[in-house]
Amino acid sequence: GDVCEVSIGTGRNLTFYDWEFRGINGSGKELSKSGKVKSFTAVDKSAEMLEIAHEKFSKEYPGVLGVRWVIQDAALPLPSPPVSANERSGNKKGKKYDTIVQTMGICSTNDPVGLLKNLGESVEDSGRILLLEHGKGTWDWLNRVLDGLAPRHALEFGCVWNKDIGKIVEES
Repeated sequence: GDVCEVSIGTGRNLTFYDWEFRGINGSGKELSKSGKVKSFTAVDKSAEMLEIAHEKFSKEYPGVLGVRWVIQDAALPLPSPPVSANERSGNKKGKKYDTIVQTMGICSTNDPVGLLKNLGESVEDSGRILLLEHGKGTWDWLNRVLDGLAPRHALEFGCVWNKDIGKIVEES
């Protein structure tokens, strides 16, 4: 259905989607694929990372229309899904996404509960939010090691790797 990936970064997940699209490649040849992803919106607050993802997609699927690239913080209200994967503009006004994906994004947000609440507001009641995150584990000894290293890692990379993801999901 309508998919939104937030905190898409450099687009590491793009090859894992089952795309549906039509387009024209650089040689004028028509491209067509029937898959499960009917429309796709990519969101990241880093314009530089989003551009890398866009370039990867454009090389893999030249001439494909309807993939939206949005520079914004995913904690802000997300745009409605595009009308279709074969159009450059137009929103399904008032509609929400069937699936929202986020990979390794909670570690770099200041308000992870607010972020997840926003994602919940942007997905259909029958939809799903797929998270692949890292955070506190079940081994206390490992948590103590990671807790000791976390401030330096966060300062250097902007990633707080020891957040309690289960608690964040429950609170949201």
